[in-house]
Amino acid sequence: GQGSKGWGLKDTANLVGESKTVVFEAVQMAKALEIFPELAASKSRHEANKKLKKITEKLAIAELMSRKKGSATGQSVLADENFIIGDAFEGLASLAAESVDFINTDTPYGIDLTSQKKIQSETRTDEDYQEWPKDIYLYNIGVVAEQCFRILKSNRWMLFWFGQEWYLQVRMTLEAAGFKVDKIPAVWYGGAGQAQTMAPEVNLGRSYEQFFVCRKGDPILLKRGRANVFVFNKMAPQNKIHPTEKPLELMKELLDTFLLPGQIILSSFIGSGNDLRAGYMHDCHAFGFDFNNDVKNKFLLRVEQDIQESLYGSPNNK
Repeated sequence: GQGSKGWGLKDTANLVGESKTVVFEAVQMAKALEIFPELAASKSRHEANKKLKKITEKLAIAELMSRKKGSATGQSVLADENFIIGDAFEGLASLAAESVDFINTDTPYGIDLTSQKKIQSETRTDEDYQEWPKDIYLYNIGVVAEQCFRILKSNRWMLFWFGQEWYLQVRMTLEAAGFKVDKIPAVWYGGAGQAQTMAPEVNLGRSYEQFFVCRKGDPILLKRGRANVFVFNKMAPQNKIHPTEKPLELMKELLDTFLLPGQIILSSFIGSGNDLRAGYMHDCHAFGFDFNNDVKNKFLLRVEQDIQESLYGSPNNK
């Protein structure tokens, strides 16, 4: 007998020879089928789980949109206002000179994204992503660099992400705009087993991205002497809301390294919004520009989860 505790997931898992996670997902799917019988037409359990995830996400976004009209929290309102839907070039031009304390600039890289990395079909975010053609990349970078130098306060930092093939051109463009640029880029290493290549027979897998550390004036690092390699595992494709998304923990570490709490952060090309979320956790005002309203809604859902976890603690810690 099982005593007073009764029969649990672990007992069922042992009985059928599956993990607790598989049994839990099966139970959840059984409940979902009662509400959404169309899931039964799925060709596999994996496909059914993907459909359920999308349905749940849509319902959560609908609930969030209805709450925006009512009693949304202060941070939710700010996040909604700070993720500005619009053209980044127009947005940058509209900002006052020397008005922000830190800039994270993560523009498109001027590459053929779909041929350079594998984008899993379950995310579907690649359909809305707009890469910059190579023939206009350097012109766009020049405009962005000049605007960012104008907007950034004196004695402050900017991080500028770029595709490795553009190293020299981007560095020279940033210096021409007025920035002091560390000629040795900093590196985000995505972790063991995370390398990607579409031609494994001739190319080594790509496992890192680079960014220039740029100064306007002479700011001081908060983490003096920190190594220029930032090791944070890449996100699983199915968990991304944007094809070039970088992990939240990386963004938090970058902020801890380069700026004080309470300062103003500009994310000139927002993407997933993880740098904005990191900014809120750093007690900063963080804002920026992007055109994708669907990604914005998913970003706002994440902010809601951040708020709930800060109030009640993460469910994983209970």
